[in-house]
Amino acid sequence: MTKKVAIDDENLESATLNGESVEEIFLLVGDTEATYFIRAVDKAGNVTEYTVYMKPLSSVTDAVSGITVGNVRSSDAETISAVERQILDIAEAFDDGESTEEEWNKLTEAAAKCKDLNKRIADVADEITRLTDAVTAYDIDKVTSADKADIEKLISDIDTLLSGDNLTDAERAALEALKGTARALLDRIAAAKGAAEDDEITSVKDITKDNVKLRDKEPLEKAEKALEGALRDFDGNYTEEENKDLETKLETVKAALAAIGNAEKVAEEIGKLPSAEGAKLSDKSALDQVKNYVIEGFNLWGGGAAELYKDDKGESRLITTGDQANVSSQAASGNNLCPYRMTEKNNTMYNGYTWTPACYLYPIVFSDFMLSSPDGDVNNSPIYQNPGWPIEDGASALELPN
Repeated sequence: MTKKVAIDDENLESATLNGESVEEIFLLVGDTEATYFIRAVDKAGNVTEYTVYMKPLSSVTDAVSGITVGNVRSSDAETISAVERQILDIAEAFDDGESTEEEWNKLTEAAAKCKDLNKRIADVADEITRLTDAVTAYDIDKVTSADKADIEKLISDIDTLLSGDNLTDAERAALEALKGTARALLDRIAAAKGAAEDDEITSVKDITKDNVKLRDKEPLEKAEKALEGALRDFDGNYTEEENKDLETKLETVKAALAAIGNAEKVAEEIGKLPSAEGAKLSDKSALDQVKNYVIEGFNLWGGGAAELYKDDKGESRLITTGDQANVSSQAASGNNLCPYRMTEKNNTMYNGYTWTPACYLYPIVFSDFMLSSPDGDVNNSPIYQNPGWPIEDGASALELPN
């Protein structure tokens, strides 16, 4: 900076600046590369000499001349701080009575630049911290589609920093790794969505227990496996609504499979029965399935229901013996109400229903045997009577239900 020099000597004889005569008060022009030699001689012949080395302000600010808000990095912080300290020291010594306005403007501009650079370093550091804290706060086993937009915004913000020139190599590597972590979160959300929308699941979306067909069994089993896998593998990666939807789909699939299972059981039991064309008395295993089959109702005696049938005096309205019996007895029929076992007297259904061979086919009429016999003897007819029926006119079945 330009400085004023005053030689305070009452006996000053002469003064020179770089060999040129000057008054006792003169200026040393600042902000320039110069060496000033000052020589003062008093009347007694005593000589005093000073050498002043003047430097331009750029000698201080050159250290940050190539640094801008667009490329400043945290590694520049120490250099910037050193320049800023020197500028402040110069500013403290600034005297507007001797230094120029132009010099002051250069000082304030340099100070403002250092302030802007430091602010940019701090802003980038704060942004890195924010992004790091935000991404690492997510749990990959619990991230859901509800987090997708926020994570995508974080990745966009990371890309903004990466596309700039304000990062050190270490910071850049750390942000690239952080971006990879965020991408992994999005991949997890996508995988959970893919599992929930698997073709094996969507292919049975319209099948219910009410419209299911036997041919739907294999795709339903695949859908069941896929749904159970999705809920198992991505249990924490679905929103409450998504999880509920998957569980509902699984329940629907299971109900449809149960309906198929019931149909298969019925088909299996039907398959065990002899056909009408091939019914034989020897089909005992099939016939035994419908022998003495007792119709049963609700649990009357074992579940406390009998207590509901008491009058105001606490006496039971249920009668289990005699001609007036209105319910089956627990001793004879067990806990369930058996409507056909209230009384045994004159009751052909007391021991249940029994299916007999004669019930499979109607009997061939007696006249057919007579007409087909060559000699009028029904025993010589080529026609065979259906199982369970005799060759007699107006006769009953050989075996009747009990």
